[in-house]
Amino acid sequence: MLGPLAGRRVLELGCGTGRYAAHLAHHHHAHVTGVESSPAQYQRAVCSYSSIPGLTLVRADAVDYLQQADPYDVIISIHGALCYTPPHLLLPGIFIALRPGGLLAASVLHTNYLGDGPSETVEPSPQRLQITGQAPATVYRWVLTPMAMKVDPRATCRSV
Repeated sequence: MLGPLAGRRVLELGCGTGRYAAHLAHHHHAHVTGVESSPAQYQRAVCSYSSIPGLTLVRADAVDYLQQADPYDVIISIHGALCYTPPHLLLPGIFIALRPGGLLAASVLHTNYLGDGPSETVEPSPQRLQITGQAPATVYRWVLTPMAMKVDPRATCRSV
C-alpha cells in the first residue's frame, strides 16, 4: 500500500512504542522519523528500537513538529496523532510537511469505546483508557466521519 520505501523519507505521527516505524526502517530501508508526545510511549520506543539504522525517534507534539519539519515522501498515523489531535490543527501541518505527490496513510477509529459511530461534529469524544493496575482514565479522541475531517489545506498550522 505504501509502495517502495527504500531511501524515502517516512514520518509516523503518534508512533507509540515505535514498532511500525522500526519495521519500515529495518525491513523496508526507509529513513523513518517516529514522533510521539507521550513520555512513557517515547521511552518504550527508545528502549526497544533506538539502535535500528534509519530510524529517528522524536518526543514532540505532532503539530509543533510539523511546523519545522522538512518535507516527507510518506506520512503515516496508525491510531496515532490523527486520533488525538484536533484535525483543524493537524491536517494543515500534514499538508505542509508532505512533498507534492506524497502519500498520507492513516488508520483512525470508527467507533468510540461505547460502540457509537463516527461523529459529524468536529469535536472530541471521551474514551476510557484502561491501564493495568490503575483506575480507568478518560482521554479525548477524534472519531469523525470523512466529511467532518475535511479541512481547507490553505489554512495555517498553529499550536493549541
